[in-house]
Amino acid sequence: MTSAIFRNSPPPEINDAAATILLALADDEFMMGHRHSEWLGLSPFLEEDLTTASIGQDEFGHARALYALIWPSWEMRDADVVRRPPGSWRSCALTEMAGVPWEKSLIRHWLYDLIEPFRWTSATTAYGASATGLSALAERVECEEHFHRAHATALVQRLGAVDTARMRLQHALDDVAPTAMALLHELDSIDASQGAAATQAVLEAAQQASLKITHVSPTVIDRRVRHADAESALRQFVDVVAFDPDARW
Repeated sequence: MTSAIFRNSPPPEINDAAATILLALADDEFMMGHRHSEWLGLSPFLEEDLTTASIGQDEFGHARALYALIWPSWEMRDADVVRRPPGSWRSCALTEMAGVPWEKSLIRHWLYDLIEPFRWTSATTAYGASATGLSALAERVECEEHFHRAHATALVQRLGAVDTARMRLQHALDDVAPTAMALLHELDSIDASQGAAATQAVLEAAQQASLKITHVSPTVIDRRVRHADAESALRQFVDVVAFDPDARW
């Protein structure tokens, strides 16, 4: 996979299977950081404005650290991360979809961060011994992701206690859940135990917020297929890089 798409191969200890998993997680983190950043100055209240911006920065940092594992040198990352074509991205539809209205963005943030620790555990269990630094990175990331989950869960539960707000959250969940279930199915295909645990965590979290997830049918993710909302985001990345071709990112 990597040799067919990218100009630089990962270190020899990171095989194609590991690079595929780590790249998907890195691109998801990057795309989530971008989606969070879109709400800077536009969130419904100031506290959420600041929190969302901070979480977005964290996600960008996680993505950057993962890219550095796959391509250790700056020259590699410049070629294969910053300047790669849109077709080389491996972000999933859950992270690519636009989060409008705001409750859709909140539900996406909540579901993504509920599932994320199980993805890190799965990747570390499978490739931590060969991908130098992955286990240590996963521990550091979890310290930050704990607060991301706590923020999203507290807000969803608080809003879920209000009838009118709960109705809006439920509509957003009905819209987003099928895409989130696809991410759960992908995790299950990699590590069945982590997939089952993540699914249970999501269903329990929904119940605690007085919400219902009715779509639980497995759907296969094809990360080569872009979500319709991804085109504008990827175009923005290309435009930023093209603005100063000689910049070091």
